[in-house]
Amino acid sequence: MNMEYMMSLMLYIFTIMSITILYKYFLITLMMLEFNILISLFWMFNIIKFNETFMFMMITFTMLSICESILGLTLLIMFSRNKNNSLHSSYNLLKW
Repeated sequence: MNMEYMMSLMLYIFTIMSITILYKYFLITLMMLEFNILISLFWMFNIIKFNETFMFMMITFTMLSICESILGLTLLIMFSRNKNNSLHSSYNLLKW
């Protein structure tokens, strides 16, 4: 197996483990999810090898990941302004 694939697989496993271990902080969870999306994008670039028919799919995936990150940061700002912290345990989402 190629060294780049091994490193990206290790980073992918690291991000999944850090999401499960450090889940109580909303900002760290968002950062790890975005890092996970970047690793997936790297895998897709390596698999597709810049084929013109799949470049539209890559652009669409990048656009959706950007929209997802903007939505996550908007939720973080909204939670932080309402509750004055970024801990998951202090949020009661059933009252929304």
